[in-house]
Amino acid sequence: MAGHHRGIRTEENGDDERRAGDGRRRLEQLAAEGLVDIEPYRGAQVVSLTPEDVAALYAVRAEFEPVATRLAVPLTTDEDVAHLADLSGRMEQIVDAGGDRGGLTALNNEFHAVFVERSGNRHLAIALQALFRPAVVTRTFRTYDERALQRSMQHHAELVEAAAARDGEWAAAVMRAHVLSARHQTGPRTDDP
Repeated sequence: MAGHHRGIRTEENGDDERRAGDGRRRLEQLAAEGLVDIEPYRGAQVVSLTPEDVAALYAVRAEFEPVATRLAVPLTTDEDVAHLADLSGRMEQIVDAGGDRGGLTALNNEFHAVFVERSGNRHLAIALQALFRPAVVTRTFRTYDERALQRSMQHHAELVEAAAARDGEWAAAVMRAHVLSARHQTGPRTDDP
């Protein structure tokens, strides 16, 4: 029997409470990532990122991600390099076919995650995860013209080459150029201090 019977909670009611708790935890995670604002008694609202917000995220990312890349590349395995090459090739196929930018975003995030995960620096990884907002990356790809997409694919290919050579400095330089190029595509540029 569903519902309450003499103050006893039944299984169905418990499932509802568990689902509500799961939903609250998901909202709290989105709030921690800066994607929603939660206001007591008002609910949750999706955060609108201005072009200046997005440019500022990329400015910080342009400092942190090359560090992660420099640390990661000497630690990459042959399997990591093969995985990076596969991801890069699949992204190029999507671009060449004029395909789905959402699919491109997922592959791009996976590509960049290899460097972050291999960096061996948990704190740097946590900071970068906050900057890898899928909505921001998707928005960036949507603003790319054909030349910008090709440049991004060239950066990925060069990052694979640098990883294969186990040259962290080369990879870090390419990653910085790659992120700054993405920042340029988002609109207004924030001035560096």
